[in-house]
Amino acid sequence: MRDFLWNTNESGIGFHWVNWDEFCRPKQEGRLGIRALLIINEVLKTKQIWRFVKEDDATWKNVIKEKYGIDDLGY
Repeated sequence: MRDFLWNTNESGIGFHWVNWDEFCRPKQEGRLGIRALLIINEVLKTKQIWRFVKEDDATWKNVIKEKYGIDDLGY
């Protein structure tokens, strides 16, 4: 998928087939309708923080707490 949008050769020099702003515009405008990755990344990180605070007995939370030595978060 990446190679379709960004072309490079053996020397690492290449060009962009598609402007990223055009790439993220809605399908109704005749574009691909892909969400902006920076925004989606922030949303997903925020969701993980929310889950970490709210889920008490989640296995992944216990692993993180053990790995980083977190005993009490004070929530």
